[in-house]
Amino acid sequence: MTLTDTAAIQMLTRRRDTQITAAITAAVLLVVVSFLHLADQNFLAFDKQPAYLLAAYVTVEILAPLVALTLLRPTSGGWLLVLGCAAGPLTGYLLTRTIGLPGATSDIGNWGEPLGVASVMVESTLLLIALVELLRLRSIALHA
Repeated sequence: MTLTDTAAIQMLTRRRDTQITAAITAAVLLVVVSFLHLADQNFLAFDKQPAYLLAAYVTVEILAPLVALTLLRPTSGGWLLVLGCAAGPLTGYLLTRTIGLPGATSDIGNWGEPLGVASVMVESTLLLIALVELLRLRSIALHA
């Protein structure tokens, strides 16, 4: 084995370790997203109004842990789902805090609500991880 072969093996090992770390971190964050949304609606009280907002919450609460399972074998499709699980709630947060949503204007300007702040931090991190992994997979595909 040459020095070049050894360096290549080390590089591939580091890359694989980074992929595993990203997938595990994202999976944990997806479960946290689900938990934060459950906590924000008083767990199983299902008292969010209007009904479409409750449906969005329940969708995130169910899909986020399921998407975490896709990261057992990360693919670009799985990372796109992660991106959606982060971007959807982030968009909802921004809309409810700025212009409000039909029938949901009570949170306009409520930027400091602790569960909302925690959610934004988790979802922003998740969004960045998914984007980095998608770009990494694209780079690999372009150089293959």
